[in-house]
Amino acid sequence: GQVFPDSLGNSMTRAASIKQVILTRATGVAIDPQAITILPADGGAPGAVVEVQVSYRFLFVTPLIGVFFPKNGLVISASALMKKERFQ
Repeated sequence: GQVFPDSLGNSMTRAASIKQVILTRATGVAIDPQAITILPADGGAPGAVVEVQVSYRFLFVTPLIGVFFPKNGLVISASALMKKERFQ
């Protein structure tokens, strides 16, 4: 499958490439890379089903709305299953 280069130009692993896409595309949201889970952990073999889970803690800055939620924010989570393309 397609993998991306790191800052030194070396190919990243499949899992690291998936994380990089998530971090790059999540504009306006500071996602902690440790909050991204990929199963299988190596990013999957050709044709494998891969699950990606992402969690983010949203902190309310508006006091009028924030009083209705926990002081440490609201955890927003998402997950997706996808079948990897068959690559060589």
